[in-house]
This record gives sequence, C-alpha cells and structure tokens, in this order.
Amino acid sequence: MHEASDAESPGLMLDMGETEYFGCGFIRVLLRCLRQARKIHKTFALCRLRVLPGDVLKTTRVCALCETFETREEALEAMGKATV
Repeated sequence: MHEASDAESPGLMLDMGETEYFGCGFIRVLLRCLRQARKIHKTFALCRLRVLPGDVLKTTRVCALCETFETREEALEAMGKATV
C-alpha cells in the first residue's frame, strides 16, 4: 500500500488469477486496502478473478466496492498505465 500512495501511482491492482481459495481474513485485508486507497484518493481494482473466489467476493459485496476486470491489461489500461 505504501507504493500505491506514490503521487504517480494511480492506485493498487490485485491480480487474483492464481487465487483458488481464501478465508475471511483475506476479505478483511481487502477491505482495509480498499479503505486505505479511498483515504489517499487512489483506485483499488481486482483482476482475473476465478469462479469460486469471484462468487465469494460478489456474495460478500466486496466486488461492489471496487473495480473488477477480466484481464490485467484491462485493469492497467483503466488505471491509466501503459502495458508492456
């Protein structure tokens, strides 16, 4: 989160492509990151959500609180970063 507070950073993107499972503690961490990003006026986005984790985040309404993207490229483009 420290790097996301950099003036040139548009925010924080979390690539969930390798995440198959997580517990309630991870949701707590996501919510803290989201709150911190909002506090410093930065974007918080999730990308490459797998089916089960995506369903959990939709059910808990976490996805309603942040932007979600199918691919990293879409997320980076939306956040104003050029992809390499």
